Amino acid sequence: MNRSCRKPRIFSALGLCMIAGAGWAAGLPPQVAQLQDRWAVITYQLPKPQRVVALEALAQQSDQVRHALPDDADALIWDGIVRSSLA
Repeated sequence: MNRSCRKPRIFSALGLCMIAGAGWAAGLPPQVAQLQDRWAVITYQLPKPQRVVALEALAQQSDQVRHALPDDADALIWDGIVRSSLA
């Protein structure tokens, strides 16, 4: 397969992933979406020395969200993601 045929397929696949991700994020409760956004900022934008303190604060917030939404799988998942980021 030549390279010119692969590029459109790659971009199509990336586009589908972005659309699917946006649809998934749109279904999150606002509290969980806020956790997700804050986690991304901490993980990808904060300098390493500041991450631990910020993640510890976010872990407290994710615990509160998990207790406020006990039947929400996304709240449980994001609580786990935040806590595993501290490992």
